[in-house]
Amino acid sequence: RWVLPETLTARARREVLRELVKSAFAGVLPAEEVPLSARERAFGQKWKAVAVGPVRVVGSVPLDELRLCAQALQALERFAQSVFQVKHELPADLTVFLLADPAQRTSFIEKHPLIPSEARAYHLALEGGGVQGSADFAFWTGDAQRRIDGIVRLVLGYWLSGAFELRTDHGWVYEGFGLFLTRSLVRSRLTWLAQPSKTLPAADDMALRQRLLDPESNWMEEAHKV
Repeated sequence: RWVLPETLTARARREVLRELVKSAFAGVLPAEEVPLSARERAFGQKWKAVAVGPVRVVGSVPLDELRLCAQALQALERFAQSVFQVKHELPADLTVFLLADPAQRTSFIEKHPLIPSEARAYHLALEGGGVQGSADFAFWTGDAQRRIDGIVRLVLGYWLSGAFELRTDHGWVYEGFGLFLTRSLVRSRLTWLAQPSKTLPAADDMALRQRLLDPESNWMEEAHKV
């Protein structure tokens, strides 16, 4: 039957993306445990750290999760470069903080030197986020998959904004690329960065998000409803 040419293109492209994901992970290097830096010790937490290339992952989660996150971020860089055919790279001083206990976020937010006091309440309401003016990212919600999904999504958002100047006010493409490519890489789409709706009541906005998170949801149908 008749279909849009984009439908056929997308079907073929998904196969290409699968191969790009395999290639991206095939090239990652193992992350080695390293001592905490003076900056990291200043937080006063019993953290561990791993590092590989430009990627440093620090936190209170198990060492295996720190290593997995470092692998995912290496793969993200290679994957994004292949998908968009550009050489934009991760920042040289990229540091990720993974916190096993959400209560640790208060100490992290209060002691981070680049989070001003007037912005702390905003950060406390989040599940994780990037620190403006730095290449620091933190996530403190959920299990290992939730945290790694969140960090990949956050760093991909940083990458999109830096490489293409795509930000949350370009919601359809920023969120679309972010969710689609995160799922392609780590097999989940759990992290949303778009701002809350300015027109829907908060309960309806959250209900829409929950429907979109359902693996069986039809996003085109939900878009038509909106």
